[in-house]
Amino acid sequence: MEHPAVGFDDPTLIDPLDAILNDLANDLDGDPTTFQDLLQISRSELGPNNMANITTAMEYFRSIENNKVYDKLDLVDYLINVTDTLNYHTVMGTNRVSDQLSLYKERLLKHREALRTKGVDIDKNFVGRIDDIKKIEGVISGDFAHYDSVRGVCICGLGGMGKTSLANEVCYRLYKSNQRWKIIRIDLRERDTLLDLLSLTLTELHETFSSTDIPEMIKKLWKIIPDIKRRTVLLFDNIDGLLQNRKGRQQISPVF
Repeated sequence: MEHPAVGFDDPTLIDPLDAILNDLANDLDGDPTTFQDLLQISRSELGPNNMANITTAMEYFRSIENNKVYDKLDLVDYLINVTDTLNYHTVMGTNRVSDQLSLYKERLLKHREALRTKGVDIDKNFVGRIDDIKKIEGVISGDFAHYDSVRGVCICGLGGMGKTSLANEVCYRLYKSNQRWKIIRIDLRERDTLLDLLSLTLTELHETFSSTDIPEMIKKLWKIIPDIKRRTVLLFDNIDGLLQNRKGRQQISPVF
């Protein structure tokens, strides 16, 4: 039975991988022969300078994690391979470590897929931009007093500049925060009209609509938004086509 303080779905819970690595570290620190075998298998990954400074199993795990920009899945895959090579078992030889890590990987993949269905995506290659993230989070959550009436952020830039990745990272952090924001993604890829945007938004908000009259749809949208009780982010992605011309910008301005 899993300890109640361990899990994926609440920011106050310990990540199951941290619990696994903590148990493995305790086991390896009491088994210097296996620990040295693990270091030798990982010598090309660690490098000679790092190996000389690693004296505990937890230092080994952190060094492997920090040696490259690993996504958690990359780290788990690496540890599955090295523990499988060692045929490493714990608990009096009854628990195969690579199987335990493989089970964690399966659960993590299911968790991430569940996040995607909620509009939350994780870019494993996203690094940095902490100032931008904090500023956008502050604007959305109202943490900054002078933004008290503002709840919208437009992330602009050329294609390939990482606009969607930045938005995804902000949404992921808001979702994982103690306030547990709900994320609703409206993707206008291959769509470029205000009618598309309004139709998709109302559909994602589970609202029915019979009229395609744009002023009526805008009125309906602004009527239901104040009734949303949970903290919610509407993430509009790929709206470039709608904003490329003056007419599109004029049409969308009443919405926002």
